[in-house]
Amino acid sequence: MVEAYNEGTPGERKMRAKVKSKAVVQGHGLPQRGSTSSRTLRRLKKVLKRAPRVSLAIGFTLSMAALNSQATPTNRFNISINPSLTEAIQGQAVQIASTATLTQNQGKGTTFAADCLWNTKIVQSVAPRNLSAGQSLGCSTNTGRLTPASSSNTNTYTMNVYKTEPSGQRQLYNTQSTTISVHGDTVPPVYSCSTPGVPFSNPYMKILPAPQCAIFDPYGYLDSQNLTHVLLDSQDVTGRFQISPQGSGPWYSTYLIMGDLNPIAEGNHTLTIQGGQDLAGNQAAPFSFSFTIDRSPPTLAWSSSTHDNVLTNQKLFPLAASCLDNLSPTKTTFIANGQSIAVSNDSFPQATATLSEGLNTVTVQCVDRAGNQAPELTLNNIVLDTTAPVISVSPASGTTVSSLSVPFSVVCNKTLSTIEA
Repeated sequence: MVEAYNEGTPGERKMRAKVKSKAVVQGHGLPQRGSTSSRTLRRLKKVLKRAPRVSLAIGFTLSMAALNSQATPTNRFNISINPSLTEAIQGQAVQIASTATLTQNQGKGTTFAADCLWNTKIVQSVAPRNLSAGQSLGCSTNTGRLTPASSSNTNTYTMNVYKTEPSGQRQLYNTQSTTISVHGDTVPPVYSCSTPGVPFSNPYMKILPAPQCAIFDPYGYLDSQNLTHVLLDSQDVTGRFQISPQGSGPWYSTYLIMGDLNPIAEGNHTLTIQGGQDLAGNQAAPFSFSFTIDRSPPTLAWSSSTHDNVLTNQKLFPLAASCLDNLSPTKTTFIANGQSIAVSNDSFPQATATLSEGLNTVTVQCVDRAGNQAPELTLNNIVLDTTAPVISVSPASGTTVSSLSVPFSVVCNKTLSTIEA
C-alpha cells in the first residue's frame, strides 16, 4: 500500500521510496530488527503521523474495491443477432432474430430490459425481468421491404440491454448492431408469350391455342402474382388463367401464366397481359397480341371472262377469278392439267394457262390464312386445236363424167365452223 501515499513534502516522498527499495525482507516483506531499514521504518512512522489522513483512506478504499471485484461476479451478456439475409436486393424483406443471454450475474436479482431498433427506431421492447445465468431476452422483427442505404436509412439493426432500477430508471448495459447490405434494382421484369402451333407471324386462326406466357425478372424478384391481369378486348379474363411461381420461395423470378380463352367469337381480338412488377416497384411493360378468329371459308368464283366449253387454236388461255374473305387474307392457286401454274395472294387473281393440244382441264383453289378452304372450281372442256382440217371432194378433180347430174360431196375430218365454196 506504499504506492498510495503520494502526499507530503518531497523529502517525505524520497524517504518512502527508500523504504520501497530497501526495507523488504525476502520472503516476508518486513524489515529486519536493528537494520538500517528498521531505523528508516521508525523514521517513516514519524513522517506518517504528520501526513494527511486521506492517504490512509485512499489506501483502504482501493483495497476494498479490489476485494469486492474478486469476491462478487459482474453481469455479463452475450448478444446474438441472426438475420435471415446479410445481403439483399431492393424490395426483399429480412427476418431478424436477436437474443441477449445472461452468462454471469451478481446473484442479487437484478432486472434487465431490452429494446430492439431498426434504423434507430424501436420496433420491439422487452419488459424488465429478473434473470439468472443462462436466461435471455429476445426480439424478432421483419424489416419490411428494403431500400438501398441513405443518410436517413442505414439498414442497421441494434439490440440494447438495460439494467433497470426499482425506480424505473434504466442504465444501458450492453449493445450490439448489424447492418444489412441492400443492392438497388432498376431492371424491370419482362412478359413473354407463345402459342404452340400458331406463330405470331400468322395471327389468323379458327381457335386460339392456349397461350403459354410468363413474366420473368432478370435481376431481382417478382412481386405478388396477383398483380398480373389478363385482358381480352379490354375485358378482364384473369380468372380463366393460372398464374404460378416457378422455383422455391419465398422469392421468385418467374411466374408462368397459362389459360384457355376458347370459345372466342369470330372477328378481330387483342390479348393483353399487364400489371406485373418486381419487389423494387419496377413495372413490366404490357404485352399485347392481336389475332383474328375466322371459321368461315372464302367465296371463290370465275370472272365473267373465264368460262368452260371452249374450243381454241390459241395455246395461251387467260384465267381470272375472285377469292373474297371478310376476315382473313387469301391465297389462290391455278392448276392446269394437274400442274400448279400460278399462286396469288390477290383477291382478284389472274393467270395464264398454256394449253395442250386437245382436251384441257383448269382448276382454281382458294384458302384463307386461318385454313378455311373454299370449294374448288374446274373448267373441264377447254379444247386446243391447232391442226388444219383435211377436206376430200368427190368426184375428185379431173374426173370425166357422162351425165349432167353428178353427185357431189365434201368430207372433212373435223367439225367445221364454216364452209366457203
